[in-house]
Amino acid sequence: MRAPMLLQFVVLAAILITGCGEQPISESTLPSEPPPPATYRVTVHEVYGSSDPVAVMTFERDASGNPTRGSIVGKIHGWPFPHRDDGGDTGEGLFTYRTEFTVTRSAGNRLPEAADGTRTVYFHPNRLPMSLEQTAALASGQPIIRDSVKLLFSFQSRDRAEVASTANQIWTRPFSWQGVTIQPPGEPPATQTATATYSPQYDGYVFR
Repeated sequence: MRAPMLLQFVVLAAILITGCGEQPISESTLPSEPPPPATYRVTVHEVYGSSDPVAVMTFERDASGNPTRGSIVGKIHGWPFPHRDDGGDTGEGLFTYRTEFTVTRSAGNRLPEAADGTRTVYFHPNRLPMSLEQTAALASGQPIIRDSVKLLFSFQSRDRAEVASTANQIWTRPFSWQGVTIQPPGEPPATQTATATYSPQYDGYVFR
């Protein structure tokens, strides 16, 4: 009788010790909350693709046939700088530009290699129809931006040229549109590359 009772006390003590002790809590790794979404400044610049020519480049040559001067006249699709119009106007048909340059280096095949010049952006409040065949009209608007430009020409053939243009802004002027005065923003130097092909219709190289 004494041995079974002693065994019961031992078992009861073991139960009490085990039951009253704190059980370890296993730690679980909770998934970390994702960081708050970054907020970016968003501007709107509408650009329209078109198969029609948007600019034409022509050259003047000396008596020996070497290029001396030239110009690029074109239409700008949309606004020429990031702009959100309160009325939703895309700016289509309002802006043109003209680049006038002097050839600084030519190749032996009488094709230009480099040039320096200026580019002027014009504002046309009347939104008249624009044709590249009437280059004088494209450069008759209100000048609002002027850049100094450096041009590099790479001719794959006499009928096809790649033109790299690096622009540095010189000045901007405010203009009024739909009762609002708009100040073109300052822009850092920028380089753009475009390809032009010769067109007998325009007697020059056209960009599309």
